Amino acid sequence: MSKIFEALEHARAERKAQKADLLTAVQPVVAPAPQPVAPPSPKIQPFSFQPFEAKFEREMAGLYHPIISALPNGKGIVLFIGTNETDGTSTMAREFASFMAVHVGASTLLFDADQEKPSQLARFGIRGSADFEQVVTDGRSVDEAIYAVRNTGLHVGALSLRPTSRPFVFGSPRADHLFTQLRQRFDMVVIDAPPPTVAPDVLGLSAKADGVVLVIQAEQTRFHQAKRTKELIETNGGKLIGIVFNKRRFFIPDWIYKRL
Repeated sequence: MSKIFEALEHARAERKAQKADLLTAVQPVVAPAPQPVAPPSPKIQPFSFQPFEAKFEREMAGLYHPIISALPNGKGIVLFIGTNETDGTSTMAREFASFMAVHVGASTLLFDADQEKPSQLARFGIRGSADFEQVVTDGRSVDEAIYAVRNTGLHVGALSLRPTSRPFVFGSPRADHLFTQLRQRFDMVVIDAPPPTVAPDVLGLSAKADGVVLVIQAEQTRFHQAKRTKELIETNGGKLIGIVFNKRRFFIPDWIYKRL
């Protein structure tokens, strides 16, 4: 009797063990709770230069040689300005600055002088936090207002990033100090200026530049508009070194336009 009881108990124990093994085998695997992942911090995507087409490279070279020859030691500040907002001055200034940095290898600053609608930083995917106006009026470091474009010698900065900016006094001693610093830092400073019909005070930049390039939209800009803008540049102390017919990319030395 005792042997039968022991046999039953032994069989019961085996079944219990097998059941436990079965439960263990089919026990669902519980994945660890996912850890919260912090959202990626905003990252400014740097502008990637695309290789210049041969035709475009020749056009920029056509601008490069006469402009450089008109500057002291081939370096300095060049002001690009148009007669109206549709002349494509911003595009021309940006392309020339890019050419100087990428193909010539010059340390170049593209200076966006449009206080109302600055656009150059956004073109390079840059969200700026400081501008040159703050350098002059608030005493901020000039380094804070200059933004480098990766893998090039190109830098970009804006006169103002605030839409409520007051008119900038280009003839002040602090403004003079700013441009002195920029001359020391860069081989070439390319200023993208709005037309004087939109921002008359920007003509004060004419005297700061070593040369002024007047951008005219081919077959669109009227003769009297070009003549009036030329007169305003010279009246404000600017040195006109040439005229660009945008949309056709012809650079015409100023001596041809002495009768304007």
